[in-house]
Amino acid sequence: MISPFTVLLVAAAAALASLAGMPWWGAALVAAAVWAAKVLARSKLARLTASRPSRIDPFALREPWRLYVKDAIGSQRRFDRALESVARGPLRDRLSEIGIRVGRGVSECWEVARKGQQLTDARRAIGIESARRSAADTDAHPALLDAARSEIEAHERLTNRENEVRTSLEVLDARLKEAVARASEMATRAMAPDDIESITDAIDGVVGDLESLRLGLDSVDGTR
Repeated sequence: MISPFTVLLVAAAAALASLAGMPWWGAALVAAAVWAAKVLARSKLARLTASRPSRIDPFALREPWRLYVKDAIGSQRRFDRALESVARGPLRDRLSEIGIRVGRGVSECWEVARKGQQLTDARRAIGIESARRSAADTDAHPALLDAARSEIEAHERLTNRENEVRTSLEVLDARLKEAVARASEMATRAMAPDDIESITDAIDGVVGDLESLRLGLDSVDGTR
């Protein structure tokens, strides 16, 4: 709102208005309008940038989180290859709709894996061995003992939550892979409408569970 560029832009607008013969109050109104337009444009750009999905980069993560994202991307690529082999028509249109759902599943997997990595980082940031030694020191000050025990409890909560997320993500990855394999099969043979609906429901179920898992990690007590 008061960046050097904004100040310069407003001053230039006021100067140009004055040179054009406008009274001082008219120049002030022009300057205010330019300032408001600049702030509004900046705000809209910030909202647009924030709403964009983050770029999926499994190599930005460490194992095992990287592996889960790579598996999800692999499933999407297998589906895309199968889709390319299908001639234009109702089947391809239906597969394209399923492909959008698969892409959403990959995005949700990426977001969950990122949150999982944060859990891992938070757990590793706790000096658990030092905390255990401090908690075992019966001669230590009560406040130090309480602090050490709190660290141990936090480490245990993070470990448990991390393991839960890892297990859930591994299962959901497997479910996505299975559903994609069934969807890819549609490209090679005719399938009944019920079969198509079953595959769609399976992928939607995976995506929904991934979204729920992410929302749980986004919540205040997602690490409890």
